[in-house]
Amino acid sequence: MNRNHECRAKLTLVIVCALLAGCTVSDSGRSHDIASAVEAIVSRSAGEESYDELLELGRRYPDNGCIAMYLGRTALQQGRHDRAEFHLRSADNRGVGRGCPGGVALLSHSWAELAIARGDYGEAVRHANAALAQGAADDALLVKAHAAMRLGDAAKAVASFASVVSDLSPADFDGYSAALMASGELTRASTLLEQRRQLFGYSPGQGVIESWLYQQLGDIGLSVASALMEIEHLRYHQPLSDADVFGSIERLRESLDDWAGPQLLRAYAFFVNGRWEQAAAGLQEIRSTVQHDMVDYLWLVSRLRSHRADNDDLGQYTALEAAFRWSQFYYYHLWRILGSAGDGYSILTARELLEHAVLLSPGSKAARASRIELGRLLGLSPAESKLLLLGEELDALARRAVAYRDPRLLDAIIESLQLPDTIYTLAAMLTLQRLAQFAPLRHYLVHAAAELEGTAADRLREVLGSYRDSD
Repeated sequence: MNRNHECRAKLTLVIVCALLAGCTVSDSGRSHDIASAVEAIVSRSAGEESYDELLELGRRYPDNGCIAMYLGRTALQQGRHDRAEFHLRSADNRGVGRGCPGGVALLSHSWAELAIARGDYGEAVRHANAALAQGAADDALLVKAHAAMRLGDAAKAVASFASVVSDLSPADFDGYSAALMASGELTRASTLLEQRRQLFGYSPGQGVIESWLYQQLGDIGLSVASALMEIEHLRYHQPLSDADVFGSIERLRESLDDWAGPQLLRAYAFFVNGRWEQAAAGLQEIRSTVQHDMVDYLWLVSRLRSHRADNDDLGQYTALEAAFRWSQFYYYHLWRILGSAGDGYSILTARELLEHAVLLSPGSKAARASRIELGRLLGLSPAESKLLLLGEELDALARRAVAYRDPRLLDAIIESLQLPDTIYTLAAMLTLQRLAQFAPLRHYLVHAAAELEGTAADRLREVLGSYRDSD
């Protein structure tokens, strides 16, 4: 018998045994097959679907601890703590077996995660230590670090964070930096926050923390740069009024007695007023003294928008994207810079950039300007552009209308149907067509189509198709 026939025969034997229980296979072979099935379910499915599939597998093999452990982990991910405890207890009683992915170390780690979710930080540390003794690594160290920090033991938290080899998540960076600050290791904390910004982009409130750190370290220039990063974020994402901005600048200026801080504040005041040449001149003097992403951002925007940039300034600006990937102000200035340059600027090259600028803070003044610019490139007037809805906005309105069973949430989509033909109009029609399968929403759309006139009415009737006749 060749190898292919041999493998097929073994597979057939396993299937027949599983379905008919008319023969036996070794316990080790069955455990391996069950572990493989568990691994396949976990890798293929998520959430409730994964839980249901594991539950069905558990009914076929009620004494298997590996299935019980993964049922517990899935319940834990769903926030169902009592259910998670039940399954993890079953896994403890039955044993997870050697072939189970993660083994006993993952079971101990799961108990640690459950304990920290319930606020029992002492138990979390105990289970994390057990997981580490059983061969677990970074995940258990992170649970131990966060639990130790909650217990007020910053030194142990720092030691655990420092032992982690794999990449940290944003939450891990935040926990690690907090532990370093609590331990008095301010230089390491400031370095870590800078790394976080480069990896994950600026996070709201981060500028305030960095500003305090640099102030404690005696670097007033970097402290001011960090504070301005937070102010610039608030200008676009809250939004913070210009009057509030200038008030903040004045209060900061009154508290400073060095050279770099006030100079940076003066340059920022010019920047906020759109006096690009004066801002660039002031920033040029302090760039070598205050080396910070915010200073580079202010200087490059000022040069590029004053049309006095060198050939490599735009390249330097695009290199800042990692630090400002969640900051609307970065993308707003980028499209303004590219638009003023003219060459190659069109709906084809600018669409993604403009959409990103809108979606980062949809209700802001910069978002309105970006939406109008997007419309202009499509040939729409400013008034028409305000009706444009982007794909993510359409999806959000659709989800809310279905979840709340409130068809009035579709009014903005219906209103956008009056616009000339664009990809956004087509997307709006397809969204409404998808929603028409839900009777309450369909009745509302049919009623709206009867009351509308012109292009919007024609498009809505086209969307409804045969639904209109049946209702």
